[in-house]
Amino acid sequence: MMTPLMMQKLMNPTMANPSVAAAMHASAAIKSQQVASQRKVDARIYVGSLHYDLTEKDIRGVFEAFGTITDVTMSHEPSTGKSKGFCFIEYGAPEHAEAALQAMNGFELAGRSIKVGRPDGSGRSGGSISKGPATA
Repeated sequence: MMTPLMMQKLMNPTMANPSVAAAMHASAAIKSQQVASQRKVDARIYVGSLHYDLTEKDIRGVFEAFGTITDVTMSHEPSTGKSKGFCFIEYGAPEHAEAALQAMNGFELAGRSIKVGRPDGSGRSGGSISKGPATA
C-alpha cells in the first residue's frame, strides 16, 4: 500500500531526489540571469560619427528625450583627452534604446550625421554599425 508521502514523491520527482530539485532551482536561476543580461544588452546602443567637441552632458541632453539613461560611456584619446567620436548609451529599458535607435540613426548633430546601432552590430532594428568588409 502507498503512503501519502510515497504518492507525493511519485507525483513530484524532485521530492524523491533533492539534488534534482537543486539542479532545477540552479537552472531557473541561470535562465533568469540570462534574461536579465539580454535585457541589459538590448538597452544599449552605439552612437558613432559624433563631433569631437560633444560632451557626455551634450549626449545626455539629446538622447534623454527617449527615456532614462543609466550610463553614457565615451571613448577618449589617452594622450590628448579628446573624444574619439563615439559612445555607448545604456537606457533603463530596451524600448527606450529601440526608440532612440529608430529616431536618431542618420540624425544631424553638431553638423554631423550620426550613426546609431546595436553595439554587437547585429542589425536588430534600425541600422547596424558595420566596419565594412573584412580584409586579410
